Amino acid sequence: MTIKNVKVSIIGAGSIGGQTASNLMQCNVASEIVIINRNRNKAEGKAIDISHGAALFGNTRVRSGSYEDIKDSHIVAITVGQVAGKNGSRLDVLKDNIEIYKSIICKIIKYNKDCIIVLVTNPVDIMAYTAFKLSSFPSNQIIGTGTLLDTSRLKYFIGDYYAINSSKIETCVIGEHGDSQVALWSRTRINNMPIEDYIKKFSNKNFDEKVKDFLENKTKRAGWDIRDCDEHSCFGISMCLSKIIEAIILDKKIVLPISTFFKGEYGISDIFMGTPAVLGKNGVEEIIKLPISPSEIQLLHSSALNIKNYISSIKNII
Repeated sequence: MTIKNVKVSIIGAGSIGGQTASNLMQCNVASEIVIINRNRNKAEGKAIDISHGAALFGNTRVRSGSYEDIKDSHIVAITVGQVAGKNGSRLDVLKDNIEIYKSIICKIIKYNKDCIIVLVTNPVDIMAYTAFKLSSFPSNQIIGTGTLLDTSRLKYFIGDYYAINSSKIETCVIGEHGDSQVALWSRTRINNMPIEDYIKKFSNKNFDEKVKDFLENKTKRAGWDIRDCDEHSCFGISMCLSKIIEAIILDKKIVLPISTFFKGEYGISDIFMGTPAVLGKNGVEEIIKLPISPSEIQLLHSSALNIKNYISSIKNII
């Protein structure tokens, strides 16, 4: 059954924007989805194509629109931005994407100061900070996809390496959505057992620092491995974006590792970074501070410093 009187606006009619609109339509979590793109014809084509399947799932209206349509949207998802080259870094496109956000955010706040902004643009932690500063919205209303995709990727790689159903794996990646991200091995469990105990008991493979490094690097490089196939990540990140939007609309109060504003957690303040948080109708309802090992805290502080250094370099242009 389609949720009544809930509107989601998606800025960007590319692969991520289109796939997110399709995901949300199939979930029936919104009564209306508006796709906004600088090329209106592209947005119209995506909306028409998705609409042709709407009757199979519910009664969600999917259409193209303009920024004025944001005025009564509950959620605005930003999926646009420059993409780094194959051998580059997410940070290579930072200044270009800030300029894009300057244009987008001023249009959002012109029509709607009460919406929740969810964004995927890389480097996502710094772009979330940029949206926060440009919009002057309360921090709970700005959400980056953060390390949700990294967490899902790590679960997949653990499952693939040990031939385990990844849905049975509990783990979390926090910190930067980038090279300084922190895999929380101290919190990793399989079938409710610490991973070390489970592997020792049920697998003929080792679980040691070499394996951890291998799995961490696979997770960090996942997006670039997709680029090496002459594609770019769109399905995984669209699933993450849809999951976040669904949690907010349905007020699920579920915990997901997203990029949100730190206010002293782990001794870190004034940056957006990946951490588990409760998501509900108000956006970020609460940050969950996990009990993690001293070495993981040290790595998290290093990741935070990395983000702070980049924020310092762009403060004069936002």
